[in-house]
Amino acid sequence: AACDGDPAPAEDAGSDASAPPVSDAAMPDGSTLEDAGVEPDAGPPPPGAWTLPMEARVGQKLPMHALYPRPDDETSPDAYHRRAHSRVPYRVRVAIQGGEWPFLYELVEGPDGAAFVAGELARREDPETGWIEHLRTPGYGVIEWPAPAAGSHAFRVRVTDQSGESVELTWEVTTDDDAFVFVDAEAGDDAAAGTWDAPLRTFAAGLWRNDDADATWAGRVAVFRAGRYQVYAAEPSTSTILDGAVKPIALVGHPGEAVTFDTSEGHFRTSRNGGLDDYLVAGIDFSGSRGDLGNVRIFNVTNRSERVTFWALSFDDTGVGGSGRDNPGCIAFMADGPYHENLAVLDSELRANAAAQLVVTFDSRHVLVEGNRATGVDLQPSNGDMFIHPKDDTNDLTVRDNLFIGRAGTAAIDVSNQITQPSAENQEVCWNTVIYDGNQNVDAAIRMNGQTTTPDASNVHVYRNTVVSQRRAFLFRGAPMPIPPVVEGNAYFGGEGGLAGGNRTEGPVANVELMESDFDADGALVGEARTMHAGVAGAEVVAR
Repeated sequence: AACDGDPAPAEDAGSDASAPPVSDAAMPDGSTLEDAGVEPDAGPPPPGAWTLPMEARVGQKLPMHALYPRPDDETSPDAYHRRAHSRVPYRVRVAIQGGEWPFLYELVEGPDGAAFVAGELARREDPETGWIEHLRTPGYGVIEWPAPAAGSHAFRVRVTDQSGESVELTWEVTTDDDAFVFVDAEAGDDAAAGTWDAPLRTFAAGLWRNDDADATWAGRVAVFRAGRYQVYAAEPSTSTILDGAVKPIALVGHPGEAVTFDTSEGHFRTSRNGGLDDYLVAGIDFSGSRGDLGNVRIFNVTNRSERVTFWALSFDDTGVGGSGRDNPGCIAFMADGPYHENLAVLDSELRANAAAQLVVTFDSRHVLVEGNRATGVDLQPSNGDMFIHPKDDTNDLTVRDNLFIGRAGTAAIDVSNQITQPSAENQEVCWNTVIYDGNQNVDAAIRMNGQTTTPDASNVHVYRNTVVSQRRAFLFRGAPMPIPPVVEGNAYFGGEGGLAGGNRTEGPVANVELMESDFDADGALVGEARTMHAGVAGAEVVAR
């Protein structure tokens, strides 16, 4: 795959009782559970309420892998999760690839005042049936420490899955105001010191100093206050080089404030001299894309990178470029194999005017794409007309709990397995909902092994997904020597086919083919279909 864009320069037990009531949970944009139309039970659920009955489970397919945060001996001391500011709420989204979801998140050790915003899915009792619906909660898996205290502090988190397996994540956080730089589009001054009390004003002239090589803010966590920021490097229509050794190691919107990056004249890319290790981008809306490129990639990661997290972002008004033939997308981990490692795209959104895929990956290992949303989008045909696209040599992959409502030129979720390295293995696509008005010439809402000229990935599982499609629901292609994915517990309607293609093995939990009228507009089962199948097929988490 070619790399489009500017040439680079040479060179303890039980529920988390300390957490606030789940109705108070807030995401970085300030939204709450009530904003999402959910009326949960008051307070956190009692210990053990997060577990599901056996009939609602499908078992663990891939082992639990603690993806973010990684241990301190792997990460830069400048990494976002290892630094706190005395006047900024500290927030970290824990990410686990694999495991039997949903999880229980517990803060076993941490400073006073720190807690998970929501350690479990919210519980709501259906008044008609008495069933418990487990609803995804804003702040699920998010640690918040509202007022960081001085000094260094140990965090230890335990994450337990439905099988009872658990992993622990440990890291140390130092409260160090000097590790941050602030930008305020309204009250800032580019000649200021970049502190909380004296913030910069602009991205280009202030934070970037109109120079990709300027290292004034190397290794800092850049926090943006509410406002709109024009992005470019030395001049309009150039893309900034992200490198935590020279520039900030994190770009973060202040929690609860609306921060927009105008990317109509500048995108982001990696340097030929290094990758994007220990990088985090969170809490920012990206609007617009450059019109002078053949293929738009808002984040173009072309060099091998480790421990990269995109969290609570949104993308709007983005195009695909002049040609759109080489993997346009909002976030692109391009081929520089093997391997990009420990990549997470979490709780982010494609908005209605986005034209290209949220994320595409090449040559990657330990990848989690979870909790992302796209509603009302229409991704017209291009080489980036998917929502989520693990494409080439993506190993140890979890695509979980994502929602797509709209149209996509090829597929909403496409694990195409274009394999160029020795192999790809260990993939799961699970608990996703796709409401797909696929009236274009498309393959399916969820497609596996679309690159039929290369070997298939091994140990692949497709389970507990809900699909409503005017065309095919699923398509399972395969190479001349196929390795069939195991398919089970899905609920679907496909106007032109349900489980299409022969390259599959059906697992012990039955898949359920239904009528379009058996689903509501959000993909929830209704009527007799709900009575018969809720909690045992499809993406709804229901305990009878």
